[in-house]
Amino acid sequence: MQSKKRLYKELNELDKLDEELTFQAYPINDIDLYHWQATIFGPKDTPYEGGIFFLNIDFPYDYPLNLLKSDLLLEFFILIYMEMEKYVLIHFNI
Repeated sequence: MQSKKRLYKELNELDKLDEELTFQAYPINDIDLYHWQATIFGPKDTPYEGGIFFLNIDFPYDYPLNLLKSDLLLEFFILIYMEMEKYVLIHFNI
């Protein structure tokens, strides 16, 4: 399959990139090369700094001839300062 060969090539290229990148992408498991998860780190000096965002990526079996599908997984944690120095952690999953 040409798509597996292409995905292995792209995975090897990602492994060679600089560690200071603002993202990572890898297959979810060793068995299925067509389902990946990407992690995007919020860029410095932006409102997203310190944020971590996850993206599911599904490659078609005839990749790169057809487009991949992806879902952004949003998960928010909000720390709210309450009276008497107590904190409340609110967790949102979208």
